[in-house]
Amino acid sequence: MYVHLVDSKSLQTIYLPRLPAIIGRDAEVDVRLADPLVTPFHCFLGRREGPALHVWSLREDGCTMVNGRRVEDAKVLPGDRLVIGGTEFIVEYEMHRYRETPEPCAASC
Repeated sequence: MYVHLVDSKSLQTIYLPRLPAIIGRDAEVDVRLADPLVTPFHCFLGRREGPALHVWSLREDGCTMVNGRRVEDAKVLPGDRLVIGGTEFIVEYEMHRYRETPEPCAASC
């Protein structure tokens, strides 16, 4: 899954290098933001079950929001607005369906 966060003000696109990803201000996080309202380890993006993306806030004060709602743990769909500290992003990714059983291999495999 390729995930992009598009800053809604500057339109700068941040490509997440991998999932799960930790977002914050610390030098050790996967995505580092310069926003003063972002803590060193602010939130965690990853998948729980299936193709949807989830965000987990690593803060207790609710400075992580999805579509205007403060969240601790929430599903994030393509086009959703994710606020991290004082920065708003539009989330972009493509959801892929997963098959319960693999397709049979063709004779040329």
